[in-house]
Amino acid sequence: MFYYLLTPIFTYNFILILAAIVPAVFLMFKVYKSDRLEKESPHMLWTLVKAGILSSLLALVEEKILSVILDSLLDANTLAYNIILYFVIVAGAEESSKLIFLKRNTWRSDEFNCRYDGVVYATLVSLGFALWENISYVLTYGIATAVVRAVTAIPGHACFGVFMGVFYGIAKKYDKSGNKAASKFFRLL
Repeated sequence: MFYYLLTPIFTYNFILILAAIVPAVFLMFKVYKSDRLEKESPHMLWTLVKAGILSSLLALVEEKILSVILDSLLDANTLAYNIILYFVIVAGAEESSKLIFLKRNTWRSDEFNCRYDGVVYATLVSLGFALWENISYVLTYGIATAVVRAVTAIPGHACFGVFMGVFYGIAKKYDKSGNKAASKFFRLL
């Protein structure tokens, strides 16, 4: 009898989790297939997705700490507060945490042997981040949130990953040629 009581709850949560995961996994597959030069190993791909998940947890901690500081400096009902919160704190925490885990897991890898690898790596880290973030939002707010995030936040994180990856791949090219200053500049971009 207990089983019959839990089945609808389990089924609904399973559908929500599936709705949260499918868009990110679909885009991961598309990015993987777009690498026509040399496919990355499954181990590297899984490492990058896990790195994205961990980066979301780091970003959450960064956002909480910096939000407390911002709360002590500005009134939450001001335009300045919202601009700083969303465009500096949230964006900075999310993208910097992705970069930290991206660099930690790929920079010295023998698999990182062409510029396009940077795009694949950064996009997978970003989509790992988006996947975990999406699960939490969808479980909290429901199926309508899954639909909206499937066409906004998930592709947004993928696009941010592509841009990060382009500069990251260029940075690696300069690093291999010995131009450390240019490499650092493109990693910063």
